[in-house]
Amino acid sequence: MDSKAILKLDVEFILQKVEEILQIKLPPKILEISLLPEDSLLYIRFNEASGREFGEPAHPLIHVFNDEKGNLTSLEIININRFIKEPSSKLIQMNK
Repeated sequence: MDSKAILKLDVEFILQKVEEILQIKLPPKILEISLLPEDSLLYIRFNEASGREFGEPAHPLIHVFNDEKGNLTSLEIININRFIKEPSSKLIQMNK
């Protein structure tokens, strides 16, 4: 991915895919999106953390972050290139 790749990302498609794979509803508002093309990492922040923030892998390619009240604050997608190209069914199988 080149440095302008974030402008080419279909964020709505990515979020729908995350919801389908994790079987969760993501917050509707996005505060920040950042892409590290050299690491193929996509970071999306939905809310500011209320207190401390904790992250955990919810899937081999998806890490979810919650604040200490349990509110989903952000997520990271590792290997965004693979995440976009792989069909959801295959990604769901990775999580089993």
